[in-house]
Amino acid sequence: MARIILVHGMAATAKSWFNVPARLRAKSHDVTVVTLPGHGDGADPAEVKLAELVAAVEAGMDASEPAVLIGHSMGGFITSRAAVKDPDAVSKLIYVAAMLPKDGETIQSIALNRAGTNLLKIGREFLKAGVLPGDPALHGPAGAVLLSPDSFMTEPFSGGSQFPADGAHYIRCRDDLVIDPVVQGEMIDAYPGVTSEVMPTGHLPQKTAEDDLVKRILEALP
Repeated sequence: MARIILVHGMAATAKSWFNVPARLRAKSHDVTVVTLPGHGDGADPAEVKLAELVAAVEAGMDASEPAVLIGHSMGGFITSRAAVKDPDAVSKLIYVAAMLPKDGETIQSIALNRAGTNLLKIGREFLKAGVLPGDPALHGPAGAVLLSPDSFMTEPFSGGSQFPADGAHYIRCRDDLVIDPVVQGEMIDAYPGVTSEVMPTGHLPQKTAEDDLVKRILEALP
């Protein structure tokens, strides 16, 4: 049995993992699904700091029983930072079409400068997956903070030199509109110890290819 912590992405909520948590629990794994501050909990995302997002993940971490951190989209940035802060509490990192940052990069710089994403593309991916406005998996105000000059999205990543890359696996999404597949490859290449595989899906395989994603996650567990 593995301890698993699932971390959602931008403009989303914990419910954006859909049936994946239940499917993993059905295999006897201990699964925690994080709700990031400012993403459906009533907090103003414009006032949330990166440390608060990381703390929400760290709350479920324990060095006496290391966990697998699984980040989707922006969630990969948060799990990366949590792993740098407390590597002894992490048994493995799994990225699902996620941000895998280098030192100095921010959520905003990856999204806007490298990936070329925008709120329209994010919305298109949810619609393509059949997730309509008003769905509890969505949280619009968090996405709007993407353009803010003073938010958690502008705080830089640090600690890449201590990053546990040998314990990381990346699930790429071939048809992703939010994080360009080429950019996903570049992020993987920046950390030679990261293993990877490709899914023929868009940005939300947890919705559009649930069976395949769960199978790949189970195979990637330590």
